[in-house]
Amino acid sequence: MIGKISRRDFLKGSAATAASLALSMTFAGGFSQSVVQASEDIDFDEYYTTSTEIYNEVLGEFYDAYMVSKDAETVSERYALMAVAEAKIMEAAVFLPTNSNGGSYRLTRVVPYSATTTLWGNDSDRYFTMLVTTEMISLEDYNALKTLWNETRGTGTYESEARAYLEEHGYEVKDEYNLTYNTDPVTWDALATSLSADSEAIVNTYDGLMLYDIENELQPALAESYEVSEDGLTYTFHIREGVSWVDSQGREVAGVVADDFVAGMQHMMDAQGGLNT
Repeated sequence: MIGKISRRDFLKGSAATAASLALSMTFAGGFSQSVVQASEDIDFDEYYTTSTEIYNEVLGEFYDAYMVSKDAETVSERYALMAVAEAKIMEAAVFLPTNSNGGSYRLTRVVPYSATTTLWGNDSDRYFTMLVTTEMISLEDYNALKTLWNETRGTGTYESEARAYLEEHGYEVKDEYNLTYNTDPVTWDALATSLSADSEAIVNTYDGLMLYDIENELQPALAESYEVSEDGLTYTFHIREGVSWVDSQGREVAGVVADDFVAGMQHMMDAQGGLNT
């Protein structure tokens, strides 16, 4: 599965246009490659000119009304003028209801519950489990898939049955998931950050001992199994054999051993999620 992360900034009234960056994450064989690609084939002068013309045509009245509101002498007057500006932007009909119901995506190509919804660690950001369609999923089909998840949860069959449903209803599943960030990742140390822009990218480059699947059931990952002592104080994990650390090119660096997790726990306590800096 491939997830592409891109950011493109446009500044109205400025002679500069920010270059876009794409951070591509390719997941294969249990590892990821990260490549930053600069857009070299864009004529930014032409892009800026065309973007300005489109902006002024669609949102020109909003921008003019907004600038007037900024010159208001009182807060009450500013609120009233900003309401006028808001009416202009709604009148332009350039917004889509991509978010509603407390932030859930309403227009989406992602099959519901194809990533875990448990709020444990960052498992919900492990995008390799997602089922993504080439076309937007209709509300009727989205709700039907939610019902299917409720009916199959705990059976281990939701993914296969969801794929069958999509095929039956004319959808095509692709192997690419696109998402955007409001800021760039600043570290690849998963244990030394509390920023979602960092963790969402990092969590797709490694596995833990256990993970939650799309039916919200805890499953072995790098651990094949585990036992808990009778007093509940000791957990013994049996690490999967034949697992290796690899570099960005997929070359094996070393085998995964139990001491790696001990060192990771020690580093986690020291790093404090990046909150000690």
